[in-house]
Amino acid sequence: YQVQARTTSRFVLRGTSEEHLAITVRAPERRGTWLRAPVNLAVVIDRSGSMLAEQRLDNARRAARQLVSQLRDDDRFSLVAYGTEVAVIAPSALATEAGKAAAYQALDALYCDGGTNISGGLLAGAHEIEAHEVAGSLARMVLIGDGKANEGLRSRDQLAALARSTAARGVSITTVGVGLDFDERVMTEIAV
Repeated sequence: YQVQARTTSRFVLRGTSEEHLAITVRAPERRGTWLRAPVNLAVVIDRSGSMLAEQRLDNARRAARQLVSQLRDDDRFSLVAYGTEVAVIAPSALATEAGKAAAYQALDALYCDGGTNISGGLLAGAHEIEAHEVAGSLARMVLIGDGKANEGLRSRDQLAALARSTAARGVSITTVGVGLDFDERVMTEIAV
């Protein structure tokens, strides 16, 4: 591995000030064949009214498309969208070309509406993964949204507890914050 660090300035002032540090890590090139276990994935997307701002829903769609496009034929995935209502817009299926095409159509049909029921989205995503559990596969949920819960469980502590109980059942959660003002604390607590 190569690690480099640099500051934005060559000088640091004495006393209290803010300085930015950029750290670059380069991993060695992969040699030989590397195989990963199949993935059982649920992509959970915020489609609430707040996702209209800053093209948030468009950005969430692009992130979900990119994620789905990287899956192999032996992976499974589902798409869950949440606003006030929670809907499984692409039920768990193998990540074949046909399955991916159907998911892309479902993503294109998403529209913003309602409040932000993160807990409902997490529960539906976990259900999709657990209902289609495959021995030896990695159970992963990716939550994409602004983290501003105003429906269902609303507090950071409640959402973190739900995420912990989901992780205890073997489903790990990754979060992707969308928008300049996404609630970083909520999304971090869910991921941790």
